[in-house]
Amino acid sequence: MTFFFLPYTVYVEDTDYRIDYNSGEIQKIPSGAIQLGESLYIDYEPIYNNYTDEILNNAVIEANAIIEKQVDPDKQFGADLVLQTAATYRALEIICRSSAMRELIGSNKKDSNATSWIKLAELYLSRSEKLIESFKSPLKHIQPPTHS
Repeated sequence: MTFFFLPYTVYVEDTDYRIDYNSGEIQKIPSGAIQLGESLYIDYEPIYNNYTDEILNNAVIEANAIIEKQVDPDKQFGADLVLQTAATYRALEIICRSSAMRELIGSNKKDSNATSWIKLAELYLSRSEKLIESFKSPLKHIQPPTHS
């Protein structure tokens, strides 16, 4: 068995580099220790890694119930990949909305982060709705309203 060790340097924010957290851009500071052409490996931790299995399972159960109510009251969609994907998108939408709420009520109270989570939730909702559109039964016998 062979092991390789690569020496590494830990660079310091605002000394060696700056981060624009809104755009996700990293900028080298000219007076810092980072050399031109140097390969950098970035380590990070996700903002939210504290969703328990119970929270995720509940989101999936809720999403499945929404899809079943909309297009599959006989609960047959487990075999249909498109409806499974639609339910997955709905679960992600629910989790994103939960993340938005955490941003709004958390200690940081970042409206911009909450807005980003809401936009992502709306994207997942839109994708889910597009997938289930063909499964919805067409409206039959639409009649104009009448005066009584």
